[in-house]
Amino acid sequence: MIIRPLRAGEEPAYAALLQADPFSRLSHTLEFHRFLSATVGGEAVVMVAETEAGRLVGAMPWFRQQVAGLGTLMNSLPWEVRPGGCVGVTDPAVRAQLLARFLDEFRQSDCLGATLILTPDDQAHVEQYRRDLSPRTEELRITQITQLPEEGPNLAKRLEAFLPSKTRNMVRKAHKYGFSELLTDEDWAWDFLYDEHAINIERLGGVIKPRQHYQNMRTHVPPDRRRLSIAMLDGTPVSAMMVLKFNRTIEYTIPVTRQDYRPMQPMSFLIWRAMLDLIAQGFRFWDWGQSQLTQTSLRQFKASWNGMDRRSSILILAKDEFVDALRADRGAIARTFPNYYLYPFREL
Repeated sequence: MIIRPLRAGEEPAYAALLQADPFSRLSHTLEFHRFLSATVGGEAVVMVAETEAGRLVGAMPWFRQQVAGLGTLMNSLPWEVRPGGCVGVTDPAVRAQLLARFLDEFRQSDCLGATLILTPDDQAHVEQYRRDLSPRTEELRITQITQLPEEGPNLAKRLEAFLPSKTRNMVRKAHKYGFSELLTDEDWAWDFLYDEHAINIERLGGVIKPRQHYQNMRTHVPPDRRRLSIAMLDGTPVSAMMVLKFNRTIEYTIPVTRQDYRPMQPMSFLIWRAMLDLIAQGFRFWDWGQSQLTQTSLRQFKASWNGMDRRSSILILAKDEFVDALRADRGAIARTFPNYYLYPFREL
């Protein structure tokens, strides 16, 4: 077994490895890595496991950000705590060798910390990750996933019957208002998505991501990997939703609704329409994203669409000097490594 970086020209072989793993995510793809490179900076690394016969039997992507005078930070993967870890692996021995290489990179003299975010499906192997990496600490997140009905006759009726009664009522309420769905990639739709998201985040007191992040997504994530839908009412956009698509999984990524229209449930309308469309295309899983254990109302909303709780761990490796530096001035370090996961601040 050879553990080495992915070489130029091997993109088709890597893409085939991802497609063969039913639980691979868009974040594992090279297209998404190009988005990350433009958005968070740093060096993209894809380490692959190759047999003596030249067949790829596993991979692990991560990003490495080096700051002169401070050191290097590794995330698998950065930007909104995207899942990374090992992918396309069926043999624990292959996973062990990939993790050993990740650990070797962390042990380099200038590396401060390394973070690995598991997918809910890779969580089944968390004990091996713990044993092989000996993380300094962990953070548990809840990822809620809806296993969608299968494609087939009477899909709309079966999807309606699948949903809890309260959610069915929200969808029916939305339909009464006469919303229409518009799928578009035009400038005005991206502007609406960004502007409304910024308004919502500001209202919640959160940190608004730069508009450039949205532009990078539009540039580097292929159109067939994303779906931007707009709920229109009397010719006016009132809600928008961006989902990302790969393999069999849909990722609920950016939802926005104008405040005055929220009681009319346009987001429920958009989710319903997207589920019908994407089930027909063969997608089986709707990933609502990670939530912290304290985000009760958000988790209740996801559960209302039959989002089942799935655990996913964030494993954190950190050297003493990095933790000491965070205790001294975590704000300055956070500004130095924007969009990278650092360390659970509550443990400092």
